[in-house]
Amino acid sequence: MRNNIFLLFIAVILVSCNSDPSSKWAGKWNYSSYSAKDIRVLYAYFNIKKSGEIDEYLMPLIGVDYLMVNDGKATNLSGLEYVSGNFTADDKYISINGEKIYEIIEYKRSTVKLKPLKLQFNLDKNPENDITLTFERDKLYKIDSLDYTAPKYNKWRKLAVDKEDSQIIINRLAQQVEYARVYFEKESKLRNQVKTIGVELPFQFYGNGIALEKYNPIQKWINYYYDFDDQQIAYDYLVQAFKETVRKDFKSKDILDYDRQVLKSIEDYLKSVKIVTTE
Repeated sequence: MRNNIFLLFIAVILVSCNSDPSSKWAGKWNYSSYSAKDIRVLYAYFNIKKSGEIDEYLMPLIGVDYLMVNDGKATNLSGLEYVSGNFTADDKYISINGEKIYEIIEYKRSTVKLKPLKLQFNLDKNPENDITLTFERDKLYKIDSLDYTAPKYNKWRKLAVDKEDSQIIINRLAQQVEYARVYFEKESKLRNQVKTIGVELPFQFYGNGIALEKYNPIQKWINYYYDFDDQQIAYDYLVQAFKETVRKDFKSKDILDYDRQVLKSIEDYLKSVKIVTTE
């Protein structure tokens, strides 16, 4: 009897030693809220003079941040920064491809508090400027063909470092719309209400249709382009694609199905655009 207990004890130790310490992070963690040690830092950064306006500026930047961990791999969206690769975590830091991404402030099974190390407010050495984010575990999200966190749907998130020609701009825009469509399809299947800020494009969704907002330089999607001129080219093509789409008569079973068809039509239109260059 003693031998059996001893063997069981050894087996438990071996399982504990061999288990992956990062397994507690498995799944998708969605941004929930932020906290700032000194809110005046944010007001100064965004040049805000009225109280209560901070979310108008900050939410487009971090409102759809997430950390996705699966089978030792991770994808992470933090502000404009998207990264994917090998995932590791210890008691203090989360790393992707060996680079520290978050400092772990607090861990619970359903919520975590993290300090994003790449967020501009956290880059200096002054802790008074720090911003921490709270993430909630997404109990519904599963990886499938509509996994919008996957690298194949996020190629457009590589920031332009120089001016781009019109075809490259259109290609990036088409990828952005494809992401928006996959995000919308996935989220509409998971939840009763889609968090449309995650579409990351200037669309407004209504009970009877979809509308395109005016050009707005503070929106995140537009800041992946190099400068104002490239941004304007992207927005003008989006307007053109939207106008071509709204002329169509979609046969849909409900408003969500209609919105999905509109996004797919815009995506297809942009993918069909080929700029002919003359030498």
